Amino acid sequence: MKKLVFGLIATMLFSFAGNAQKATKESVRYSMSEGMASMVEALKPAYKNGDTFETFEKTVIRSSKNTNQGNALLRKVFQYITEKTSSDEIVKGYNGSEMAAACLYINDVYKKNPKSDGSELFGGTTGNFNPYPATIYGRGNAPCRWWQIQCWLNQIFGDAGGAAILNALVDLIIGLLTP
Repeated sequence: MKKLVFGLIATMLFSFAGNAQKATKESVRYSMSEGMASMVEALKPAYKNGDTFETFEKTVIRSSKNTNQGNALLRKVFQYITEKTSSDEIVKGYNGSEMAAACLYINDVYKKNPKSDGSELFGGTTGNFNPYPATIYGRGNAPCRWWQIQCWLNQIFGDAGGAAILNALVDLIIGLLTP
């Protein structure tokens, strides 16, 4: 699964980095849907048959108070998990709105606190967030938690590259998805 997640993220980000001028709403939507499919796969084990959203959310983020963007993202993940939607179906049909809103939120957090671990999206505090323990390993087997989007980027592109890619991604999302 870790290869799938990193492969999808790398594909998404390399397409943005290499084709920034050629990006379209569809390419942004497609990339956001790949990210959603990866998140659904990472969080499937947290769902137990019959769980309500509230139970699932508590399992995933524990006692943190979720943000609006984090809540919308987890609700969409929960919907896909409970409906047993395949990754292929997510990639084909997801419009990308919750994932794009989450990226914009994370970008704002990093502007205020460059040392953030991204947990603020789900109501956490950097260094004091104890969510569902799904871990993904990147280059050099450095661990990234499911909610550490910046960590994933850094594992793929290095510390400076990860920040640059997130900034480029946010600029594209803003430019392509806003009216």
